[in-house]
Parts: sequence; structure tokens; C-alpha cells
Amino acid sequence: MSDRRILIVEDATGDVALLLKAFRDEGITNPVSFATKGRDAVEELAGNEALPALILLDLKLPDMPGFELLRVLRGDARLKDVPIVILTGAERASDPDRAYELGANSFLTKPMSFTDFRCTIGGLKKDWLS
Repeated sequence: MSDRRILIVEDATGDVALLLKAFRDEGITNPVSFATKGRDAVEELAGNEALPALILLDLKLPDMPGFELLRVLRGDARLKDVPIVILTGAERASDPDRAYELGANSFLTKPMSFTDFRCTIGGLKKDWLS
């Protein structure tokens, strides 16, 4: 794959563990950095000249709504070409439209089974990391 990192913005450690397992199973070898809060993600990106290959963003974060973080990230000119994929467990019918309006490149719902989750990550690899 790439030596460019993937930034995962997710506060649920179980979901992070599943993501990492799915990455391994799908042959995604990019380095990974993590932020459990929106402010941590902003600091991580501001303090690092090397831009990530991809940002995976959960909508439910403890310190700020994911949509607010998406708005902040898309307001940063440096990140205009970095794909941001929403990966969330809960959604309202209007969430995908709102995410796309705010600049998300894709909106994925966390599947319930690991097999489905792995399939979702395989699609993510094909669409955003190839």
C-alpha cells in the first residue's frame, strides 16, 4: 500500500480494534494514527506536516459532533485533497446528505458482523487507498 498514514478519529476502542484487524485481513499496511476526540484530531493534523492518505471519522465523539469536526477539517486548505470517510454506527436518514454537503468523500455505516465490516474495509481500500 502506502507509507502515508491513515488517521482514525474514533472513541470506541472496540471499533478501533476491529478496524485494525480488518486492515490486516485486507492487506492495508499504511501506518495508523488515532484521535479519540475531535480536538485531538485537529491538533494531530496541525502538528504534522505529512498529510494522511485518508481520514476515517466517526460522527459520535465525546467533545464535538463529528459534523462539526468535518466542517473544521474541510475548512483547512491543506486537507482539501485528503479523502474523509465517515464511518459511523448510528445514523439518521439525513446524515449522509449532511456529510456530503460538508465535504465528506464517502459515508459508511458500521456493519454488525465482522465479515460485513471486513468487506466494507475492502471497499474502502479499493476506493481510497489504491
